[in-house]
Amino acid sequence: MNQIIQNKVLEILPEVMIVLLDPAVQVALNSATTPSTITAAVLTPANAIVADPATGLTSTSVATLVAINNQIDTPAPEPAPFATAALRTLTFTSIGNWFVRGFTATGAQNTVDSASNRRYVQRQASGTTVGGAAVATWNNGGSPARQSDLHFNGTAWATCGLNGENLSSVRDAAGNNTYNFCNNRETGKNNRAIFARPRRRLFQVVRATTTGVPRRCRSA
Repeated sequence: MNQIIQNKVLEILPEVMIVLLDPAVQVALNSATTPSTITAAVLTPANAIVADPATGLTSTSVATLVAINNQIDTPAPEPAPFATAALRTLTFTSIGNWFVRGFTATGAQNTVDSASNRRYVQRQASGTTVGGAAVATWNNGGSPARQSDLHFNGTAWATCGLNGENLSSVRDAAGNNTYNFCNNRETGKNNRAIFARPRRRLFQVVRATTTGVPRRCRSA
């Protein structure tokens, strides 16, 4: 039952955000000055979400959620490894002023190893006309100058290394996986849940980072 409640909370997060943006709720929150008045400002819309059969938990929706969870608990077969690329950030001001960040992995890096991990490389590039047109490429940090920054990986001070690989584990049946970015510079755990939306035809994917542990850093 706890798992069903957790999944339901994740499912209705979009409705909660919509309610919080309602002008009437915003006015009530802005005028609230104590914890009790803040609670009172959100209690009425919160009760409405819980009471709505489309968003709250009822005997019918519990049965549906159990069926969905049983389907999700059966993992799909792993596809054959292939090369991938994902664009995460693109900023374009002009042909001489832009920034791009993405992740790439070869077929070999996407092959699951004995520890159930895949590997990937973060790639960043920027173009600038400062001091003449130039293009810089690097992997870690907010600028090329930060590539050589040191971080404590648990046993020693280390760098990420140019084109260094990062680790991401295969998701388990509950949608959990762990990651190790840049040789223990940051480690954490993610969860991915898939829900059938009663008010929409399609499925919605909700991703939430539940833990993240950045390491101490210093410049070399």
